[in-house]
Amino acid sequence: MRPLLALLLLLPLAAHAVDPQELAVRAAEVHGTQCQDVAAAKADGAAVALSSVADAWGAVSTAYDASPVPYLLYWRGMLAQCLGQEERALQDLSQFVEANADDASYADSVREAKRRVAALERRLGLRDDAAGRPALVAGAGLGGGAAVFGGLTAWQSVQASTREAAWYSGQLRTDQFDAVEADLRSAERARAGFAATAGTLAVGAAVAIAVGAKQKAAGGSSVRASRAGAQPTFGFALVPTASGVSAAVGGRW
Repeated sequence: MRPLLALLLLLPLAAHAVDPQELAVRAAEVHGTQCQDVAAAKADGAAVALSSVADAWGAVSTAYDASPVPYLLYWRGMLAQCLGQEERALQDLSQFVEANADDASYADSVREAKRRVAALERRLGLRDDAAGRPALVAGAGLGGGAAVFGGLTAWQSVQASTREAAWYSGQLRTDQFDAVEADLRSAERARAGFAATAGTLAVGAAVAIAVGAKQKAAGGSSVRASRAGAQPTFGFALVPTASGVSAAVGGRW
């Protein structure tokens, strides 16, 4: 059944003048019916499948060279990957994505091409999935620190409110006012310091996460590019201040 199907699929591809849309449909059929056998390398179907895909790839390639229709480039890349021509597939699919990323009519094909480009880059050692991870980890740590200092701010707010309520309660003895006032001022200073630190850490977390996301999106698109430049770093340090503890955030990208 499969050899007969392959022959039927190859007949339109052998024609000298083939409509690009018809050729793309046939390429899709060959890809859908034959690539599984090529990948599985089954003795009973691999040879016929490999020949079918190779002929389809040649026909699409010739047609695209004569008339560079975007969907032919897409199928040339798809069929090249099926044949194990990974560098050719990466080049064609990357070019297709770059040229048609904003064209809604190719949205599904662009999405699939992007997925395959990412997989090919990983397979060929051109993509670093760890890109952006240091900044994202730092962002998570900063966010956790912001939450801790936010909790401390709330705690000191409660302490200050309690001391303030006691101050105005009318139940304090004269010798208690100085101690309550001192506790109130201390709680207010601590609250201000903790609030400032929480805010700084929150800003640092947002910056780190944004940087990490940008690095991951750009990221690792090429290990060679990342190795050529400085390695990204990101960090923060807690610094004591007059009103409490603050955070100094710094980074290099």
